[in-house]
Amino acid sequence: MLIGIDIDDTLANTSETLLQYALEYDKKLRGKGILKNNGHNVYGRFDWSKNEYSQFYSKYNKLAFENAKVFPHAKEVIENLRQQGYEFAIISSRSKDKRILTYEWFEKNNLEFEKVLFISKYKGYAALALGASYFMDDNPYNCEDTNQMDIITFIFTSEKNKDYYHKNIDRINDWSELYDRIGNSKINEKIKTLYR
Repeated sequence: MLIGIDIDDTLANTSETLLQYALEYDKKLRGKGILKNNGHNVYGRFDWSKNEYSQFYSKYNKLAFENAKVFPHAKEVIENLRQQGYEFAIISSRSKDKRILTYEWFEKNNLEFEKVLFISKYKGYAALALGASYFMDDNPYNCEDTNQMDIITFIFTSEKNKDYYHKNIDRINDWSELYDRIGNSKINEKIKTLYR
């Protein structure tokens, strides 16, 4: 069985890392801190000009991708599920120009995946084409897309989706919860019954 997963804010804490860089950058500018909470994006949170935002992204966006941390328990869960016969596919909306950077991040963090796909939208079709039985992402749109393909879908909690609810999309707050839901065969069968 194949499990499709997203990278940013599902496997890696990319937005959190970018925000930490933004707070450092802000201290150097005016030091006013976050003025508006708009979810996961840096844009619009500070009193920066468009030019200052542009300079920030030019300098720190790549660093955030390179230095994002793998979420706790993710590596252990992937390894334990692999031992049970599961395979993993990355289905990411990262642009193709970030392909090398992404593979370098995988290598740096000792992560391997059976398949890696860079796609800007329609993750549901991508997951279906790859034969995914499960899918996990932090973006509600992507989760709804895969759910419509009758793929058991989990939304990984992030700042941008904390208030989101869908009756057929189960919420995962920690990677260990993913293992609890699909690593146990009895739970696995119960989930299939509920969603099919």
